[in-house]
Amino acid sequence: MVPRYGDWVVLVTRLMSVARGFIALPAGVARMPFWRFLLCSTIGSAVWCTVLAIVGRVLGQHWNSVSGNLRNYDVTIIVVVIALIAFAVYRRLQGERRDRNEPATSAD
Repeated sequence: MVPRYGDWVVLVTRLMSVARGFIALPAGVARMPFWRFLLCSTIGSAVWCTVLAIVGRVLGQHWNSVSGNLRNYDVTIIVVVIALIAFAVYRRLQGERRDRNEPATSAD
């Protein structure tokens, strides 16, 4: 049984960088028909590629000013990326520590 909005979910997730690579798995689990998946996936991918091509063309015409403006934020971007990585590591370590401290339950 395919979920009510399965077609839209496949189409929209092709526009999302993280979910794009994994949407085939839940679509398969939900037994979405292959040809419908292929059609929705193709439309979503075509939209994504078209938008990227247009943005690339516009940025390419103004690359000197764009790259100059982005250099002003190099340090900020690096600090944010490092902070996000540190936060992810902290959360993972907290989860592992919590798992070790939980008492094991026995099935009777």
